[in-house]
Amino acid sequence: MELTPRVSCELSKLATVYEAHQRILTVSSQSEEEVVGEVEQSLQELNVSHCHKKFELENVILKSWVLEFRRIDEIAAPDRTRLMLQYRRAKWILDHLFETSRNEKECSKKRLVFYGKYFFDPQMPPLLIDSNPRSVDALEE
Repeated sequence: MELTPRVSCELSKLATVYEAHQRILTVSSQSEEEVVGEVEQSLQELNVSHCHKKFELENVILKSWVLEFRRIDEIAAPDRTRLMLQYRRAKWILDHLFETSRNEKECSKKRLVFYGKYFFDPQMPPLLIDSNPRSVDALEE
C-alpha cells in the first residue's frame, strides 16, 4: 500500500504531536533537578498515588491526541465513545511497552516502565486502592 502525500503529511503531524505528548508525560514525572540534569533520574516502584496523579494528565493528552485526527466529528457520538475507550486501552499499552523497550535493564527483569520514572512488575498482585484489591480490568473501567 502506497501512502499519498496527504496521508503521509497527516501521519507525520500525528507522530510529532505524539512525541510532544510523550515528552510532557515524562517531564511531568521529573523533579526540577532531574530536568536540568543536576541529579540522575532513578526508577521508583509505581504506587497508587502515582497513578492518581497521572490519570488526569493522561486523559487530557489522550483527548488532545484524538482531536488531532481529521474528521473525528463525523463519527456518531456513541461510536466516538466506544472508540475512545478502545483507543485509551491500546494507547496506554503501546505507550508503556514503548517506554519499557527503551530500558533494557527493566525489560530483562520483565518490568514495565512508566513515564521514564516508575517501574511496575506485572507479576505483583493487583493494585490496592483504598485498601480494596481491584483487578486491572476494573481499574480501566
